[in-house]
Amino acid sequence: MKILIGPNSDSLGENIAKRLDLPYVNFNFKQFYDGETYLQIDDQVENEDILIIQSTYPNQEKSLLETMLIASTLKELGADRVLTIIPYLCYARADKRKLKGEALSHHLTLSYLQNSGVDSILTVNVHNKEQYLVQDSGLEKQNLNVLPFMVGEFLKGKEKNDWIIVGPDKGSETDIIQIAKEFSISYYILEKSRDPVTHLIQTKKPNFDFNDKNVLVIDDVVSSGLTAKTACSLIFEQGAKSVIILFVHVLSKHDVISDLKKIGDLSVYSSNTITRTDVEQIDISPILSKYIEDKYL
Repeated sequence: MKILIGPNSDSLGENIAKRLDLPYVNFNFKQFYDGETYLQIDDQVENEDILIIQSTYPNQEKSLLETMLIASTLKELGADRVLTIIPYLCYARADKRKLKGEALSHHLTLSYLQNSGVDSILTVNVHNKEQYLVQDSGLEKQNLNVLPFMVGEFLKGKEKNDWIIVGPDKGSETDIIQIAKEFSISYYILEKSRDPVTHLIQTKKPNFDFNDKNVLVIDDVVSSGLTAKTACSLIFEQGAKSVIILFVHVLSKHDVISDLKKIGDLSVYSSNTITRTDVEQIDISPILSKYIEDKYL
């Protein structure tokens, strides 16, 4: 097996390559003056299994097209299997039609990837994993939940009794209960509602005493930051001593993170599915490498 590291996942890809001692597939990317992308694969790939790692954020459409160009070219050059780690899969949240006429781009994205030559996709905390994992085609789809690993890394050397885990909504309940049980920590689930048209969020005031508590808020994704900002403000209003927010994917603009950090004694952590310099990042290459090693090596 060889690894090809896309431009959106250079740091995470390098860590995985080192852990698995995989040789690299070298390639050239450039952008023409008209904005189109040029790709050239420089190495021998015939009869090889190639592992592509490429997150599809930022620049979702461009990143997705780059992944498809790579996969298609590898197959045309005789690669045996094209396996992909797509840590953040764009358009996965557009999988249900809430309003008449809405595009379901999630299914189209998967179809494009399969038609380009991708044989397998490994995602990280994909939106609505139950719907995503439905095997309705020959495309192999797997998803890793890295939240327990991230919480374990964060809690290393800390007194667990000093912490309480909070989920931002009912959708997080399964993960929160699992993590709380695994680490023997108390937990609380906030009640949130979202207007399907305006997308405005309302979070109910928690019926819980956070007085003098250290709170670990866990969520898969942050984009606008409205859910996290509302949740953390309510937690501080209930007397919390400090709040840590732990995200898997940070999709927000930098000013969203800056605003969050202004809400009391608050820090922001994330995985390195998307490289960021404005949050503390937890390297998830150990759990991804273990999966690849167990399944393919």
